[in-house]
Amino acid sequence: MRKVILIRYAEIHLKGRNKGFFEKKLKDNLKLSLKGIACKVTFSNSRYVVDEFSAELEQEIVNRVKSVFGVHSLSVAECIPMNLEDIKDYFKNYTLKTKTFKIVTNRANKLFPLTSLELSCEVGGMVLDSNEHAKVDLHEPQTTINIDIRENNCIYIFDSVIKGYSGLPV
Repeated sequence: MRKVILIRYAEIHLKGRNKGFFEKKLKDNLKLSLKGIACKVTFSNSRYVVDEFSAELEQEIVNRVKSVFGVHSLSVAECIPMNLEDIKDYFKNYTLKTKTFKIVTNRANKLFPLTSLELSCEVGGMVLDSNEHAKVDLHEPQTTINIDIRENNCIYIFDSVIKGYSGLPV
């Protein structure tokens, strides 16, 4: 398990045959914004990932990345291996900081054995088991736990989304 910063982009997917050019340009701009910080920026399956950084630089990286044009949103996430046992290990003693929650699963990797709904139910049960006063609230939860299953054999788990500077009106 390691901490990463997961970056989602905005309008690039609309660019058609120029999509690769714009994705490379955004990656170059991300690297430029992180100049002087020891970290690794990779691109995989429509997500940019900042990895291999020092924990004390996390907030500095977030502040720099969220101001890059084209960044729609970002999240500080835990990256765990893509298997059910590691998910169970992660959530068996998960401490919820609020009373209500919901689980949102994005299963981009269709080779994962459970559907998004099945994994959300499984994880929700584990969170309820380890937090006796917690309740599921699908409409107005105090915490949303996001599980993003990607094609790079990594599952990203995060509970907050930070808006970036996509250049689009809010």
